[in-house]
Amino acid sequence: MKGLTEKQHKITQFIREYILSHGHSPSYREIQKHFGYSSLSSVFDHLQALKKKGALSFQKHGNRSISLPENQNECEIPLIGLLTEGNVCELFAESKNLQIPRQMIPHPESSYGLKVIGFSLQEEMIDDGDLIIVEGREEAENGETVLLSVGGMNLVKKLFYEGDEVVLKSRLEGVDPIMVR
Repeated sequence: MKGLTEKQHKITQFIREYILSHGHSPSYREIQKHFGYSSLSSVFDHLQALKKKGALSFQKHGNRSISLPENQNECEIPLIGLLTEGNVCELFAESKNLQIPRQMIPHPESSYGLKVIGFSLQEEMIDDGDLIIVEGREEAENGETVLLSVGGMNLVKKLFYEGDEVVLKSRLEGVDPIMVR
């Protein structure tokens, strides 16, 4: 959320993660303990500032009454195109927006979506009509599933580093890996 200090952003992130994992908001004492504040008044001051900025609200007459606006639990990423038969990527002239649960997207600022058309990715357990979310990065970690272009074809495979080569493996047994230098 824009307009928040770094500390306020950390507090809202803590509250969001706490609500997702526990099903209710943290108490003031739990926030105090997590951030190492010496008094509950520090917690109160931060939460009041966040309320003024619209980053959270309080339910009346209840314990654990901190809540986040609905859109705080979602993030928006662009849907930029289609991944069609033959793994051809067709980009839209203008992207559309997708609302995705925030816990599914660690880096929404560098992520985008593609809609799969056809059955060319079934070996990767991706069907016609599925959405794939891609985090744009320069490098991939060993064993990650990646979308990459090799020889003019877009592939979705598991990536492994073996010496000077990159090995692209299918999820299905019996499908030969692709070796790339």
